Amino acid sequence: MQTKRISIIGASLLLAATAACKQRSSEQQQQQQPSAQKEVEQAQKESENAYDKAKEAAKKARDQTKEAQSSSDEAQQKQREASEAQQKAQQKQQEAQASQQQAQQEGQQASQEAQSAQQRAQQAQQQQAQEQQAQAQSAQSAQSAQGTQGQSAQPGTGTTTALQSAQGTVQQASGNEVVIQRQGAPDLRVKLDPQRTTIMKNGQPASANEIQQGSTVSVQYGMENNQPVAHNVIVTPPAG
Repeated sequence: MQTKRISIIGASLLLAATAACKQRSSEQQQQQQPSAQKEVEQAQKESENAYDKAKEAAKKARDQTKEAQSSSDEAQQKQREASEAQQKAQQKQQEAQASQQQAQQEGQQASQEAQSAQQRAQQAQQQQAQEQQAQAQSAQSAQSAQGTQGQSAQPGTGTTTALQSAQGTVQQASGNEVVIQRQGAPDLRVKLDPQRTTIMKNGQPASANEIQQGSTVSVQYGMENNQPVAHNVIVTPPAG
């Protein structure tokens, strides 16, 4: 009977101890539950902050990538423009060199043509002088054949003396006389007689009015009444 009582008491104590443990465990769980909730909330906030930071970092990275791409495009554009400018400069330089070479060639050609023209002009002048000299000699020979040369002039008789020659530059000229400026000799005033004076200009017959001041003349004249009278006049007009 006593043993049974002890067993009942032990069982009661065990139940009481078990109930107390459960109660303490429940109280501990109730105390720990708010702390865990706070940790969850804190972790969630930190996660959201990290997500926002990651999102902002991604946006910043995209912006920087766009800026870098824009800078790269701008640099490539400037490089293309610089390359085009260099090509244009090289082309202009080549054109300038070609123009300079062409100008040099044209200048050399013009110089050669000028020299050739000058040589032709000199040859023409020499030929003209030879022709005029031949004409003068022919005229002189013709007059000699007619007995005009070698006649002596007596004062006041109007006869003609032997023909003389003179060369120089026309200082004055009119229809009936010409004044010749001679080198190393006094000026010579020669009368022009339309009936007896033969005038040749550039190898062609000419009149006294065609003798220009500054022309070069070669004259054959005789003395009549102490006045030089031209028989043959060869005229070379002034240059230009």
